[in-house]
Amino acid sequence: MAAVVGVTAATALIPLAAFPWLSGRAGRGAAQAPGTGTTRPDGLLAGLRQAGQLRPFLIFAASTVAGGVVVSFLPLAGVSGNVAAAGLLVQALTATISRWWAGRRGDRTGHARLLVPALAIASLGMTAMIGLPSAAAVIAGMCLFGAGFGICQNATFALMIGRMPPSGLGTASALWNLAYDAGYGAGPAVFGLVVGRTGYPAAFALTAVLMLAALPAARRERPGGCGR
Repeated sequence: MAAVVGVTAATALIPLAAFPWLSGRAGRGAAQAPGTGTTRPDGLLAGLRQAGQLRPFLIFAASTVAGGVVVSFLPLAGVSGNVAAAGLLVQALTATISRWWAGRRGDRTGHARLLVPALAIASLGMTAMIGLPSAAAVIAGMCLFGAGFGICQNATFALMIGRMPPSGLGTASALWNLAYDAGYGAGPAVFGLVVGRTGYPAAFALTAVLMLAALPAARRERPGGCGR
């Protein structure tokens, strides 16, 4: 364990090597205040109301709720330590691969088209956790959830960044990260209150239902939907 912690800490320092190449210019997330030569930061709440940001924000938040639940509670869900570790590893790997795939696919066909399949795949993965404590259910569920989660990560970020003017790119990035952090925090907190009453299989199923609740918003994002 000490070796794992040490390697993780050392790896986190690697990005420091990029500091000499970072630009010293003012951030792009600042907008010019009317009638002045100064800049003002775009507010997050104001940012949610512009350029079609709200629906991708909510869609991504729904998926990050499930992501926080998985990371926090899979090791406690009655499976062996090896199975939990394998499930989390598979989830991380499939999320990474699917992010890469979603970027290439979204550039060709449009990122909004990927939102409905992403939520469906991720929800199916969480539903598979009904099979706890089966190792096969855990691995299959985490593989599916990771794939859907990774697609949702890439697609929502691309949509939010692509819809903002250059002056609002910092705001769009902050909103996306807010959805990430809020979901990762709120998901485990609520799951912890529910799981004592329902048990783990049912609580994971309810998490899948929560993601499916974002499907109407995802459908509206598709070309030919009801608009932004």
